[in-house]
Amino acid sequence: MGTVRNARVNQGGPKCAGIVGLGLIGGSFARGYAQAGVRVLAWDPDDDVMTAASMGTVAGELNDKTLGECDIIVLACYPEACIEWLETHAKALADATDTDAIMGPVVIDTVGVKGIVCERAF
Repeated sequence: MGTVRNARVNQGGPKCAGIVGLGLIGGSFARGYAQAGVRVLAWDPDDDVMTAASMGTVAGELNDKTLGECDIIVLACYPEACIEWLETHAKALADATDTDAIMGPVVIDTVGVKGIVCERAF
């Protein structure tokens, strides 16, 4: 596994963070980033959760058009949902990544079960 670093993160921290899943863990990441002055984009399958999060924490929706704005993307949902999100957005993630310049969103996950997510992600 190679290391891809995001130059924007290395220059003073992320300016924009994407959060996939706004449950306990994802919501905590979103609030923490927002309180630190980082612009937060998020996606959650529950429209009511997205509406509530947009009141002071989430600046907009994380989708194919906006994920390239993110310096970091946190996957904070169940393993199968993480895999589904990655598969759905694989092309947009590839388009947002410049491997020659070592630039693009850094994707991390908070899933406790690593094997299935890593196997599919790589």
